[in-house]
Amino acid sequence: MKKLSLFTLLITLIFISCSKDDDASKQETPTNKDLIVGKWDVVAITDIPNDDCELLSTLEIKADGTYEEQTYGGFAGGVNCTPDDLDKGTWKLSENTLTLTLDELGNAISLTTDNTILELTETTLKYEFEYTEEGQTFKEAWTFTKIK
Repeated sequence: MKKLSLFTLLITLIFISCSKDDDASKQETPTNKDLIVGKWDVVAITDIPNDDCELLSTLEIKADGTYEEQTYGGFAGGVNCTPDDLDKGTWKLSENTLTLTLDELGNAISLTTDNTILELTETTLKYEFEYTEEGQTFKEAWTFTKIK
């Protein structure tokens, strides 16, 4: 009888320990796709020259695979900042690359930018990209804070 009680106790302990493991596995950590969806405010840009008006820009990455980017332009020192066109397009995330494809007002023209993600948390997004202008290659890093 003691052997049966001991065996029952052992089986009960095994089931209890397995249940705790199952509960812990249900607590999923957010994926990069989960983290990146939301509305982001620009808080820093590293480029030459740095335009203070660009710091008013926002980027909204939507769960349906689309995005909207509102950028601003104006004079140095943040004087007379005005919104540029609202850019809309699609996005794709592959490992540490955020690809934004701008759809120019529904025309057949599109522009794709590959952005290397340097940091992605629940509150911070930082990426960099390169572009060429007048034969020179520039690298910019944009840092965002999530607002929703």
